[in-house]
Amino acid sequence: MNLRINGQELRFRISKAQLELLCKGNDLEQSTFLPVGQVIKICITPKYKKRGMSLSNISDCIMLCVNKEDANIFLKSLPNRQGLETVQKIDNDNYLKLVLEVDVRTQWRKNSLEIKR
Repeated sequence: MNLRINGQELRFRISKAQLELLCKGNDLEQSTFLPVGQVIKICITPKYKKRGMSLSNISDCIMLCVNKEDANIFLKSLPNRQGLETVQKIDNDNYLKLVLEVDVRTQWRKNSLEIKR
């Protein structure tokens, strides 16, 4: 899992195998340990009831909540460089763009290596 932050955009990039786990109802988690006992914990969960995605901050975790049906539709569309995108309103003046994408280049390289063998 990879998280890229660019201004008011959070881009979560996962593998196809991780997307398949989401579609089966599994959560994805990754922790990055920093000095002085700090931890950045990122979670992606497929348990979001509404269509689309939402960002939550649950205790010590930055959690991307994804609608499971949307994740399944996304999986069926692969390979696809377009990810799932939504804009979440923060307050009257601020919005946060959320993107979930699959690293199709890694998947393509893996598939091309298997074909060559």
